[in-house]
Amino acid sequence: MRIRVQKKRTKTLQNRGVNHIRGSLIASRTRIAIVVASFNEYFTDKLLEGALDTFRRHGIRPRSIDVIHVPGSFEIPLIVKRILRRKKVDAVLTLGMVIKGQTRHFNHVVDAAARGTLESSLSSNIPVIHGVVAAENMKQAIDRTGGKLGNKGAGRRACRH
Repeated sequence: MRIRVQKKRTKTLQNRGVNHIRGSLIASRTRIAIVVASFNEYFTDKLLEGALDTFRRHGIRPRSIDVIHVPGSFEIPLIVKRILRRKKVDAVLTLGMVIKGQTRHFNHVVDAAARGTLESSLSSNIPVIHGVVAAENMKQAIDRTGGKLGNKGAGRRACRH
């Protein structure tokens, strides 16, 4: 993966002398692994579609992407750790949908997924993009997978070519 960096000095009063560094991703040779939870598959399939579309628009070839399905979001960190141990990827994306229920189980799953992927990323120096969505209810889950809030599996910024 190559990143072009453009360094620019600003001259506005608030930012005088501050360097702003913006990168531009050139992803033609990038290897990506996507670890996606099968639980709440209706939602995670939509997140996966959005992610794959975003990677395609940024020049990542489909054959450079491996999609690994796991039972649920709680299992994501273990698989991420195994993938990173091999060091044959440039980045890992995790995708899951955890919808709050009547128990504290929701908090445990969300916290474990976030903490586990962060620890793996920090110890391997390979970026892990945390895409496990924590929704308070079904309406919020729908809104975050293509409803009024957009698809959270897709990149935040539109691809500029």
